[in-house]
Amino acid sequence: LSDPQTILRVPCQKTHIPDDASRHRIASYFAGLVGKGVREVQKRLPQVMVRWGKVRVIDGDSISSSWVDQRRSEEGRCTSFFETEVKDKGHSGAWVPRIFYGELDEILVCKLPGDRKFWRHFAGQVRLLADITPYRTGSRDAALEIVAHHQPTAPVIVDIQSVTAVVGRLQTRGTWHLLDRTGGMVRPEFVPSDELEVEEEMGDVY
Repeated sequence: LSDPQTILRVPCQKTHIPDDASRHRIASYFAGLVGKGVREVQKRLPQVMVRWGKVRVIDGDSISSSWVDQRRSEEGRCTSFFETEVKDKGHSGAWVPRIFYGELDEILVCKLPGDRKFWRHFAGQVRLLADITPYRTGSRDAALEIVAHHQPTAPVIVDIQSVTAVVGRLQTRGTWHLLDRTGGMVRPEFVPSDELEVEEEMGDVY
């Protein structure tokens, strides 16, 4: 696994087949890693990818995928919104941390084929992917100031480790605001891999 100790939680669809749009995003992600064309990569992706419903973060909260959280999303009580911190080049050329927020749409497990000539050192790896929809927030930190989220940007695929903390939402006067209580301190939790199997058997559904 790309992150073998991340806690994934049910529901789990073991025979999930991503749609064409999702496969294109996955291919775009891997194309940047292996230096190949998107179409070349897409033709070589596995047809079936296991889909999980939730991922657990270090404070004990779980971030749900929007596909299992649709009803709560309609009521404004969803737990599929998250925070991520990435390094970006500033005007001076130095790498600086930037905060982004988005919605977790799917958690996918992608086992790459073993062709080392094509996939290079990624051949045969199992990668944990997050299909996310980022929101435009101007890189503002909702833990430090009031931040509203407006129109989403195009969905993208990222490594599951990019999803770092669950955030809440509050609607006032027709505008959604983000509630981030992490203070930038929450990161994915790492536990022994056998705990993943135990949680699946218990059917941990909230």
